Amino acid sequence: RKKKKIILNNKMSNVSELACTYAALLLQDSGVEVSEANMFKVIEAAGIEVESYWPGIFCKFLKNNSLEDLLQNVGGSSGGAASGPSGDNSGETAQEEEEEEE
Repeated sequence: RKKKKIILNNKMSNVSELACTYAALLLQDSGVEVSEANMFKVIEAAGIEVESYWPGIFCKFLKNNSLEDLLQNVGGSSGGAASGPSGDNSGETAQEEEEEEE
């Protein structure tokens, strides 16, 4: 009988997300356009390596969502249904490995 083992691989993803979040906040606070190029400059200056697609994802999201509005609505809840799976592992990728039981 084989037992499945789940391995969480989220370290790089979390670093990339946090770096982009902080870069966007820094740019917004400084009055500089939150663009992919500017985010890369801030992240590079901080000496952080991120997966290349993260700044683009953040910028696409912010085209339709004001960062200022998001900051003002932090913690606000409309009591609607959850939009994703519950638990503490949001944003983490899971890989399954099979282990043989002895």
